[in-house]
Amino acid sequence: MVSSGQLPELVKRANELDAEIKDLDGDMQMLVYENYSKFIRATDVIKQMKFTIEGLDPDLKVLEGNVTRITDSQKKVEDGVSGRSGQIEGLLKQQRICRKLQVLFELPSTLQKCLDRKAYGEAVEAYCCCSGFLRQYRHMPTFQKVLEEVELQMGRIRVALEERLRSPELLVDEAVNSSVTLLDLGEDQVKVVGEYLTGRTATLRRSLSECFAPGAAGSAPAPVEDGAELTKDQEELRRPESVALHGACAKVTEAYVPPLCDAVEGFQKLIEVRNASGTAVDENVLPDFVSARIEDLCDRITQLVDQKCPPSRVLVSCIHSVRDSLRRLHSLLPA
Repeated sequence: MVSSGQLPELVKRANELDAEIKDLDGDMQMLVYENYSKFIRATDVIKQMKFTIEGLDPDLKVLEGNVTRITDSQKKVEDGVSGRSGQIEGLLKQQRICRKLQVLFELPSTLQKCLDRKAYGEAVEAYCCCSGFLRQYRHMPTFQKVLEEVELQMGRIRVALEERLRSPELLVDEAVNSSVTLLDLGEDQVKVVGEYLTGRTATLRRSLSECFAPGAAGSAPAPVEDGAELTKDQEELRRPESVALHGACAKVTEAYVPPLCDAVEGFQKLIEVRNASGTAVDENVLPDFVSARIEDLCDRITQLVDQKCPPSRVLVSCIHSVRDSLRRLHSLLPA
């Protein structure tokens, strides 16, 4: 090895290995030291936890005793209440039944109060809620008596609704509500619709009479400046017969045609309501009603024209204004 010249390299390699071994020994010592430090800290933590837990033992024992006492008290309360819970539930059920019976026995007086206040919708709602039960147990004398009183009150309410429906003082919305209430009571739809149209006819005829009343004030002609000459049209409009016709037609467009349209809309609402009686309303009822009201209007205009003989221009103008106001009515009628 010496003669070949490899010995120096071998020594160099040996020195390198020694250096690597020393480095590895240092690293190993460092790892041992670090792990030892962690082990020591873990040991200290475990000792501290053990000490803390041992200090909690008295408190845990006290807590355990309290939980045991609470459990025993809960059991005693449950044993004391369980025996009466059934009684309490039974009493509550009896209370609910008594309240329902009180509502049933007070139903006649409730209906009378609704009749006095004209709260017919509330009366029908109360009647519909209770009538089924009363009829089911009508074989019992007590409920039979209540049912008879209730039916007596509902008969009065029906009569009041029918009289109210025929009244010319009733507004359209109120008339529709009264008609729907009668339908809810099981009244025949054809009959209810007839009563509704009878009341609307009376209302419209009274309104038409007011429009054409002799003393009704018409719209005043437009004022002219002092000294200004009147045109022929202005002179015709200022004539008494022109003022009478123009004022009547203006009132018709304001106080007769709109209620007529509202009456038609109310009729259509009634037709949409489910018919419990199964009878169908004649489809010609509404056109006949509208035709009769328009004929009344035309007759009144014709009578006024025959009496006053207004100028042709004024007559045409007034007829056009009435025609224009009837466009809404035309749109409401079926094609």
